[in-house]
Amino acid sequence: MQFYEIQLFDEFVLRGNMAVIHCPVPNYVSDYVKVTSWERMDGFLISSSIVSGKYGLLDNGDLYIKDTTEHDGTYNFRCHVENSVTKEKRTSRNYARIIVTDPHHSQAPRITRRTNRITVWPGQRVTLPCIAQGYPVPNYRWRKHYGDDLILPGLGSTERQEGGILIFPEITPSDAGKYTCYVSNTMGEDKMETEIVVQGYYKFYPPEKIVFFLRQDKEGTKKTAQYLNVTQMRIIHPKKIEEGGKLIPFPR
Repeated sequence: MQFYEIQLFDEFVLRGNMAVIHCPVPNYVSDYVKVTSWERMDGFLISSSIVSGKYGLLDNGDLYIKDTTEHDGTYNFRCHVENSVTKEKRTSRNYARIIVTDPHHSQAPRITRRTNRITVWPGQRVTLPCIAQGYPVPNYRWRKHYGDDLILPGLGSTERQEGGILIFPEITPSDAGKYTCYVSNTMGEDKMETEIVVQGYYKFYPPEKIVFFLRQDKEGTKKTAQYLNVTQMRIIHPKKIEEGGKLIPFPR
């Protein structure tokens, strides 16, 4: 069995922003040693299944803390890990805390935690982190790419956004695609693009996406405009466009 230790370090954050504390599992054991939870000094446990509105875990096991205040700096945290092969459990050798600082001047947001692309399996829990520092405290907006369009992701009863983090408790093929996170305050804006790739899945058409194309007769002299629902792969009547989406030119 390989020996390893986990040493935590304090993290600085501007008051009101999101903070992240890293649990640095050594690379030579990271394939099978995973973070299972974090423990606050008063015994409060934080796992990926918790919905607290204050704390949460990223996919790599890092702890995030929302809406930081001076009071958050009074708590210490340590991480718990488990070896998926031997089931051995360990705890970081020390506690870490966040150091909350007051901004001395206004500043545009700057994204400090980026993810360019993730590959996952259907049913897997997925977090898309977009974490920035700025003052005034920035706002986060996630948009999903549909062709040349950007739309608000369809947040249902399970998918949710916590600050700059988009959370999918159980990823589905319809969640695959490119996303953009916009972070802004009165001083400026920053943005980040990322992509979710779902294993065993290649392409997804959004519900009721309508494309327009011209159909020629056999002689090639007459063209007829038609509309195709690419989700159900059926020709639809032009009047149904009012119930569909934006017309997208069909490649010819």
